[in-house]
Amino acid sequence: QAFKQENGHVRVPYAYPQDPGLGTWVETLRTQYVRLKRGRSSRLTEERMKKLEDLGMEWEVKKAAAAEEEEKPAPQKPSGRGTWEARFAELRQYKETYGDCTVPNNYPPNKRLGSFVKKQREDYRLHNSGKHSPMNPERIKRLESLGFAWSVTNREYYHDSWARRFDELKQFRVQHGHCFVPRTYPENQKLAYWVERQRQDYRNLQNGKPSKMTVDRICVLESAGFHWSSKEQKQLGIPPVPTAARAAARPLSQDPPGLPGAEEITDADVAEAITEAVAHAEANLDEPDHASV
Repeated sequence: QAFKQENGHVRVPYAYPQDPGLGTWVETLRTQYVRLKRGRSSRLTEERMKKLEDLGMEWEVKKAAAAEEEEKPAPQKPSGRGTWEARFAELRQYKETYGDCTVPNNYPPNKRLGSFVKKQREDYRLHNSGKHSPMNPERIKRLESLGFAWSVTNREYYHDSWARRFDELKQFRVQHGHCFVPRTYPENQKLAYWVERQRQDYRNLQNGKPSKMTVDRICVLESAGFHWSSKEQKQLGIPPVPTAARAAARPLSQDPPGLPGAEEITDADVAEAITEAVAHAEANLDEPDHASV
């Protein structure tokens, strides 16, 4: 209510510095709304829905964004620097929401941001070639402060992209007929860690804790047949990935399961493996009952 009195609406951004918990709470409400409309268990009641809708709550993100766009006054054509600053601010918000700056070239929620990111890379190449370019040391420094990747073939960009992992999950489903990636999966241990991370982020979102999970990601994952609890595999009678198939993927003389081949190990691999292993262990320390999820 206080937010509405101050802003005239209840479209609280997910990354809301003044009150991060409020942004997470609103995102959780939208998640519960999606579950309710799909006939799944939800903590959102009709009474709560009515109270929120009386405040002007918009349940669908795209409709809320469209409504916000309609309320904006017709913008005057800004200067080149003003445009750059506006897109940079959007890129910073994207980083706060998704944890990286890997905006797809065709990014439906904000196509201008996707074009902006692509142009920064082009301007950077021109700048390094000694050709005329709007890129300058100040912009380079500011972009790199966000962890901006200058090349789409950059190894970290390629391997750590959420979209890349999702594509691998879809390939796994084509091969095995489901999305229950084993926690120990030598063929792609990073995918196994990523799947566990999605479930942990989902639990955090459900419990009102900071999380990178969003309504859009939930919809995308569920559309691929993703389940939020690994226990559902047994409940649904889905057999695990054959042990023999997993063992055959790596000769016994090579590294233990879960580690890349020795010839592939880099410092980045080690750092990432440690980070993901810690997150994986924390997720399993006190895993709640998912029967109601």
